[in-house]
Amino acid sequence: MKTLYYIHRILIACVLALVVQSCDENDFDDPIPNGETADKMSWQATTILKVSTDSDSNAFVWQKNLVTLEESWQNNEVVLHLDLNTNLPVNQIDKIQFYINAEEKDGYNAAAPYDKANFLLETIDSFNEELSFDLHLSASKVYDLFKNKYEFDRQTSLVREGDIFEIKWAIFAKDGTVLDTRNSTEINKRFGFQSKIVDVIPPVWVGDFSYEILTATANAQYYGYVKPGDSGTISITESNTSGVYNVQDLSFFFYGAAYSPGELTYDFTTGEISTKDVGSYRYAAKWEITKVDGPSIEILWSYYYSSGYDIYMTVKLTRNDGDNWPTNLHTN
Repeated sequence: MKTLYYIHRILIACVLALVVQSCDENDFDDPIPNGETADKMSWQATTILKVSTDSDSNAFVWQKNLVTLEESWQNNEVVLHLDLNTNLPVNQIDKIQFYINAEEKDGYNAAAPYDKANFLLETIDSFNEELSFDLHLSASKVYDLFKNKYEFDRQTSLVREGDIFEIKWAIFAKDGTVLDTRNSTEINKRFGFQSKIVDVIPPVWVGDFSYEILTATANAQYYGYVKPGDSGTISITESNTSGVYNVQDLSFFFYGAAYSPGELTYDFTTGEISTKDVGSYRYAAKWEITKVDGPSIEILWSYYYSSGYDIYMTVKLTRNDGDNWPTNLHTN
């Protein structure tokens, strides 16, 4: 039985060898033909337009100031860096036309049937030897193209959360041939970007602030060498901790409290502030906000010896940046 098994295996091997030899002798074609080399392919097949952006200009950004409630552009220009890789000589490129389409969340183009309007956005017909150039997209120009397409109101704000844009292009050679990507679904033949809406909390307590002493008790005037009407400026800067600010002098240069650099902690959500000394001398300087009036606030100042010696001041602190203070500012 073993002998028959081995004879059977040998016969199969011989048959396979004959088949292979017969295929070679009859010049059968390889079922997988060799691909064309790059120099034999059309220029369209070897052409790629690479698109990139910088992180600070890759989207239209609309900001809402949570303090002033004002709205404005944070970034109103998207810049596309373009590099054309092609075996088509530079002097044989006629032009590149860029087209744009849009999608509105729950509105225009969000569901089928899709409107492939592809508005002409820009035409480039001058190229350097490197075939690299930038395309600057203005938010006002882009949004104006779709003003009659959008389904949601754009009167108050051009931007709506979820706005998406897609760029495609057509490359024209001088011999009349074209690489048109408008109907392509390939990822490397289109470029998309979006609009964003961001809430901005400005550095409320950063800057130089003017102060004026409105009232001062007799002992405050005696020990602190201050009097009503005295004025000056203090600087407040951001610290490395969110919501915490460095105050140049919590005591407004009151002599009896020495020099009182300090920290001010601010809770934007509630509007509450608190202060504490951080210098070499700790006099427990304290601010109590008694009034908020546009760009000015009034502060009842006290420190370690205030209750024992009747040393108090009322100080008006005024912004120099033209903004108003948040109306919910208060101390605990």
